[in-house]
Formats: sequence, C-alpha cells, structure tokens
Amino acid sequence: MSTHVVVLGAGAMGSLFGGLVAEGGLDVTLVDPWREHIHAIRKGGLRMVGHGGDRRIPVEATTDPVSVRSADIVFVQCKANFNGEAAASVRHLFAGGGDTVAISFQNGLGNEEELAGTFGGDRVLGGLTAQGANIESPGVVRNHADLPSYIGEMQGGVSERTRSIAKILTDANLPTEASENIRRDIWRGELVPNILAGERNLSRVARVGSERECIVESYPSPVCGPIANLFVSEGRNGQVIRIDVRTRTGAQPSLAQAIRDSLRPIADGHCHIGMGGFFKVLGGRVRSHVMPDYGCIGFDYYDTDRERVVRDFLQFYEHMGPDLLCFSTLWTGDPTGGDLNLRPSGEHTHFCHVDDAAQQAGHYHGDITPGEMHYLGFFNLAERILRFGDVYEDLGTSP
Repeated sequence: MSTHVVVLGAGAMGSLFGGLVAEGGLDVTLVDPWREHIHAIRKGGLRMVGHGGDRRIPVEATTDPVSVRSADIVFVQCKANFNGEAAASVRHLFAGGGDTVAISFQNGLGNEEELAGTFGGDRVLGGLTAQGANIESPGVVRNHADLPSYIGEMQGGVSERTRSIAKILTDANLPTEASENIRRDIWRGELVPNILAGERNLSRVARVGSERECIVESYPSPVCGPIANLFVSEGRNGQVIRIDVRTRTGAQPSLAQAIRDSLRPIADGHCHIGMGGFFKVLGGRVRSHVMPDYGCIGFDYYDTDRERVVRDFLQFYEHMGPDLLCFSTLWTGDPTGGDLNLRPSGEHTHFCHVDDAAQQAGHYHGDITPGEMHYLGFFNLAERILRFGDVYEDLGTSP
C-alpha cells in the first residue's frame, strides 16, 4: 500500500515537493485555498518545468481539507502566519492513536512548536531543504535544482521513524537525509559561505557551545538560511580593487563600514554602489559575535507585540585574530528605493580563521587593537543587487 502524503499549502515549494513524490510513486493530495491553481491541477495535472524537463504529473488536489480522510505524512508548507488555521483544518488526520506525522518545511523559527500545539509534540518533525521553486502560473511550478532535504526529531537523535521516512521520500524522487540535530541544522549560527558552484564547498559555520565557547565546523551542505548576503561572481580573471591598510587612526573600527563611508559621497546624487570580496586580518584582533541556538537562550529576548528584540542574546568575543579570512558584502543604499528590504547596516561580514584548530569564526564587527591592525583585501563592484526570496513575504509580515 502506497504512503499517502498530504501537502498542506500547495504554493511553489508545496507543489514542487508534492509533484516530485507523486511522480516517484507516492499517493499525494495537494491542499490549498487558491482555487485557480487547484482547478488547473485537477484539470490537467501539475505541470513541472525547469530542472528535470517539462512534464505533467497526475496528482490529487483540493481546496477542502476536510475532504481528506487520512494521511501517513503531512508536509506543512503554507505561509507561517497561517499555521494555526491550516493545522486546525487537518486536525482530524491526527485524531486517535495513529502514526500520522507532520513535517514542517517552512522558513523561520517556531513553526514546529506551533504545530505541536495542535498535533502533539510526538507527531511533528523538523524539516529543512535546499530545493528551490516558483509558481509560473496556476498549475505550473518551476523546479530550480535537485538538492537534498533533511528531516529530524525535534528533541535530537536519529530515530527509526526519521530513517524510514527519509528512505521513503528518497526512493520517491525527493532526496532526504535523517538529521541527528535538526534544530541545529535549521539554525546553525553564523555561516561563512565559500562555495565554487558545482564543485567545492569550503564553507564553515560557527556556533555557541555549552560553555559559551565558539565551535567552528565545516559546512558541506548547500542549504543556507534563514537569510544571507552573498557576493556571486563568474570567477573570471580580471581587475579587482586591492586594499592594504596598516594601523587604524579613525574612529570607525569596521573596515567594511569605513569602505562604505568612503563610497557614500560618490554615490549620493548618482547611483548606489555595491561591492563584495574578502579581506584578511594579518595583524590585530577583532570584536565578533556568534548567534546561539534560540532554544538555548534562557530568557525572553523578543517582544512579540512590538516585534522587537528587547534583550541582547548574542555571544560576543574579543579574542579572535590575526590570520582571519573575512568574506564581506557592502552597499551604499537600496537601488530600488526600499523594495529589496536590505539590512540597515549596509554591510555584512563573516569570517573564519585560516586554521580550523583555532576555533575562531563568526560575524565581524570591527577591530579592537587599532595600532596593531593590518588588513589586506580584494574587492569587486557588483553589477546589480538582487533578492532571491523575501523572508517577510514568506513569514506573512512586513519589515
């Protein structure tokens, strides 16, 4: 008997996941209130284009969650602000002593806990994916790649249940791995991305240990979230901007901000400037932070009514350096006038030590030894600034 997968939220990612596992032989029902989309799927199947070719996949689809009478797995892929309403609409699938399990493949934090309030904590798994998709028109989804997904028990450890589900999904055309620590994977700290597309991944990630120490690990996964500022280039030989700085004399401790400050008078009245590249700290030490796992913070740090952080929860360090590789992006402003929702600081710089044994990495703030500083950097100008996905749209909020 085929595993029955119900996809709660048949937007881009829900349609992609549902279509892939339906194509792989599972019994799938897409559930979404978007009538035009559901009607198109019921009439002619789900059309999937892009990676894997153009094809039509027969799949059940409905706007009425009550009409779905049973499920083995429920993919929760609706917008996070609809979690309560969506979960309540399929509560009947979890009634009694069955084995139905929900997997959240949503952006943001806290989704699993919210779903557990409706389904029960033992019925919810965490999920994470590197896949990407977009809806081109009602009934048509574009697949961007064939990348892995991860599922795991929220309390940690690899269970027989997660192994079994991961195998079912992998065998059904959705490569999935059972994670030993899905909480950490969903929110791993400070990522230092360094990827040669399609070839090598030299990325590192910094996280906070139980003794508040910095732990640095390799990060071979292509998954990156929930937000990142990246400089992407084709890797061709050409001219770059070389910056060699010895001893800081000004008040600005951040090299990235100092560069940005020098560019702003040029940009004002003309056009905004974006740059990306890396610099090495050859001498001196820096102030940095690593963001801890939210679940490990022992106090309330966020006011949900005001939507504002009210207590500092970052772990700061002032012992790191020299021999740090810093990967940096910076911009003088938003060329769209605000539609890109760029971070107000105008720059984002993460770093790691050249030697992993040093266990030094994180988010760069600036130097703390101005007389000892020696920076050597190489930057290039950005042709354009783009946003891939909008966290505010995904979460159903506004900046």
